[in-house]
Amino acid sequence: MASERFSFVSIITSNNFLEGVLVLHHSLKKTNSKHPFLLLITPNISDEVLKVLSKHGIQYTTIQNIENPTQIDEKHRWFPTYAKLNIFGLTQFDKLVYVDADMVIVRNIDELFERPHMSAVNNRVILPERDRYNSLNSGLLIVEPSLELFQDMLSQVGTIEKTQTGGDQDFLQAYYPNWPNQKNLHLDHGYNMFYYELDSYSQLFGYSFNSDRYVLRVIHYAGDKKPWHMYKERYGVKLLVKSLLRKLTPIKISHELQDQSVKLWFRYYRNLMKL
Repeated sequence: MASERFSFVSIITSNNFLEGVLVLHHSLKKTNSKHPFLLLITPNISDEVLKVLSKHGIQYTTIQNIENPTQIDEKHRWFPTYAKLNIFGLTQFDKLVYVDADMVIVRNIDELFERPHMSAVNNRVILPERDRYNSLNSGLLIVEPSLELFQDMLSQVGTIEKTQTGGDQDFLQAYYPNWPNQKNLHLDHGYNMFYYELDSYSQLFGYSFNSDRYVLRVIHYAGDKKPWHMYKERYGVKLLVKSLLRKLTPIKISHELQDQSVKLWFRYYRNLMKL
């Protein structure tokens, strides 16, 4: 039985992320999760977008903007992400699983509600070309909200960041400096896998859509160019797959899983448009 005190949560700070959150919500429902979904929206979200959200049965609530204290350009995609910190103040819940709006849930992830506060995937991915990273990725987070914690975070915004051109992830990395050493908080990479690295993970470690050992659970369409942006530019799926960013790797790989992940996003979106 679902706990009324548990919920999935995501956020949009721009009308341009409507398609992303619609597909995210659709994918979560297809995994038969027993927990609800709540969308956080900033005050600039239009009435037209709100009508679409309601049409698709997405519960939403308006949150406060939290000003980005860094010198990042206002047009950069990270600029509004400090608003994500609002999840730490949602004390009507005991535990949240936060997922970015540019994600798709491939398998049921209800087990994440059993993980401790601040569990996340380590940015130090196990791919050779990215072994220099050793910090949390805030695209998917397990959070136990606390008003005291939230207020303390707000009091430190703009004072602890190690970069002057960052977003919420940089703040959280500074707020939890010992996180890299807390191995019990490190989730399997299958919970937050960049779509353009799927084939590298598959070839090196065996991750796949069908594996029972190296399970791909959440696809993250990270980067500047999202699938729905390309859709609006009237690219077909075949051209889209070829034109989306592909990262260089030190091994020769196909892009079969990457292509499948993009086609999956479009299949979900087209199904939604029929509703």
